[in-house]
Amino acid sequence: MKSRNCLVLFPEGGFLRKRKAVSQSFAKKKDLPLLEHCTIPRIGALEVIMDEIGPQGKMPQSSHISKIVDVTIAYPEGRPLDLQNIVSGYRPPCTTHVHYRTFDVNSIPTNSEDLFKWMVKIYEEKEEMLAEYYKTGVYPYKMYSTSGPAMPPTPLKHNAHTYALGHLLFVLANSLLIAVYYYFTH
Repeated sequence: MKSRNCLVLFPEGGFLRKRKAVSQSFAKKKDLPLLEHCTIPRIGALEVIMDEIGPQGKMPQSSHISKIVDVTIAYPEGRPLDLQNIVSGYRPPCTTHVHYRTFDVNSIPTNSEDLFKWMVKIYEEKEEMLAEYYKTGVYPYKMYSTSGPAMPPTPLKHNAHTYALGHLLFVLANSLLIAVYYYFTH
């Protein structure tokens, strides 16, 4: 059995621009909040994770998770960076804010209905943080702190030239590796 240090899950189910209309339609039908900066989370995968490796999971105790980390990413002007923008340098250097909170897995509901309510509450908080950031330009890192005083953000600065140089070095290193491989095998 593999030993895992982390497991990544995207409960939103995809890109905001592709899922927003479906999410808002679902929210209206179920009398849930209408979110502008994120979508109503899907909990199917989280339910399976909790059933298998949660506190009372079916898997051996050694493989159970103890924490869930909620990550919220605030992109400049609400526009995520994509590979084309990074490589081409189309967008000027910018700052992307990454906020995370840690929850003890024992404090998370295990039944489907309560788990969904908990996730919706988390996403309402994300929505509030993102709305504040996009309104003021200052990330409200103290707004929802789960483990004592929140630390001020450490911005991740994007510089297209640095990324382009990194990609170029990656391609050159792999080209050299392939050339060396063919030299010694042929």
